[in-house]
Amino acid sequence: MQKTIPYFPGVVQSGSLRAGLAQAMQKISEWAQRPWAAELVVSHGELVRMLDAARMLSGCADAAELLDVAMRELSETGSALKFECSLLVLCDGEQRVVDWRGDAADCDAATLQRGRPLPAMLQRALRGTLQGSSERLFVPLRGKSGLLGVLVSTRTWRGAFDARQMQCVDAFAEIVATAFETLRTREHAVHVAAEQERARLSRDLHDSVSQSLFGVSLGVRTGLEMISAADGARQPIAYALDLADVAFTQMRALIFEMRADCLHEEGILRGLRRQCAAIVARYKTEFGSELNIRLCETEPQMPPMLREAMYHIAVEAMQNAGKHARANEIVVDLGADDEEIKLTIRDNGCGFDPQATYHGHLGLKSMRERAELAGATLHFESTPGCGTTIVVRCQKK
Repeated sequence: MQKTIPYFPGVVQSGSLRAGLAQAMQKISEWAQRPWAAELVVSHGELVRMLDAARMLSGCADAAELLDVAMRELSETGSALKFECSLLVLCDGEQRVVDWRGDAADCDAATLQRGRPLPAMLQRALRGTLQGSSERLFVPLRGKSGLLGVLVSTRTWRGAFDARQMQCVDAFAEIVATAFETLRTREHAVHVAAEQERARLSRDLHDSVSQSLFGVSLGVRTGLEMISAADGARQPIAYALDLADVAFTQMRALIFEMRADCLHEEGILRGLRRQCAAIVARYKTEFGSELNIRLCETEPQMPPMLREAMYHIAVEAMQNAGKHARANEIVVDLGADDEEIKLTIRDNGCGFDPQATYHGHLGLKSMRERAELAGATLHFESTPGCGTTIVVRCQKK
């Protein structure tokens, strides 16, 4: 029975399997020597790398991981085509830097900071769809929501980018942009779900725990009025009343903080007044003395992210001043001029040594991180025994 060799059209069939295989190998050898064969193999390799990169990027949990994976995949892809990704920047909907990786020496590294606008040099380079010099490309990362970042690619040897390299860089930029936009969509969905759950919990707390605390406070106050001043039970009952009042004011402040829309609708100052009431009540209960907190009367207009950062920084600073520095006076001032928005918190507490390391105390670190994410800078001055001053500044666009 005659044997056939599948998948090799044009091979003369023979009664000998060995002869058929020899003819097939000859055909493959002739095909591999054709001019377009090597390019087809390389193109297939590029496609496989692109698909692998898309798969890896789609599983990233945050922007930092996405940048690390993208830089690694770009390095592997570019090594075969003699180019590299020298800088990869991700930005938000307002073109503020979310995070970046690479060498920022060519685009004013001092201005390439998280929360700050894209450096002017990158903005100028991205005015076109795909711009660059003979040895450097500036490729925008674009998605449905607009500009998502920029990829800067450079040649690893002398010469200009050819069409194939430009297509490869542009394709990889689209993969990174799609992955980042998917990540942002996923994070937004989680954020919305979390806000909805916080709003539900705040309603439940207001309808149950808050009302119960108010009832406890009212009942204890009524009982205290019925006890004579000479009764020995009056002091512990008065202390219980103070604790109930502290818990009630803290609960009101917590409910306000759990509702993200309250801060944006009612403003920073109203939220800070609630926090001040809770801090002052707790201070009086713990230390038996008064704490005076002075707030400014007006607040300037500012972006939502900055407003939220300023609020949490002010709350953290006031809590630290009352709890750790034992200050009896705190001044909070929030203002703006033509160039910047400025928040200042001063206290007359015991102060601290800024150069010392305080293990387990993350307040200053978290405040600095909040400021950076909002595009602001945080500076503090303190001397043991002379109080502390914290200043947050954000340049206007």
